[in-house]
Amino acid sequence: MVPLAQHELGEYYGEAYISGYSLAGLFALWSLYQTDIFKGAACVSGSL
Repeated sequence: MVPLAQHELGEYYGEAYISGYSLAGLFALWSLYQTDIFKGAACVSGSL
C-alpha cells in the first residue's frame, strides 16, 4: 500500500513511523521487522 501511495502522491523524503493499538500494535511491530519502509513502531497495549 505504501509504495502505491508514494507512486500516486509523489516521492516522500521523510521518515515513516507506524503505530497501532491492540492487535494493530502487533501488526505495527511485525511491519517494522518485515519491511524496510518504517523507521520505527509504537505498539500500544499489544499482547507480547
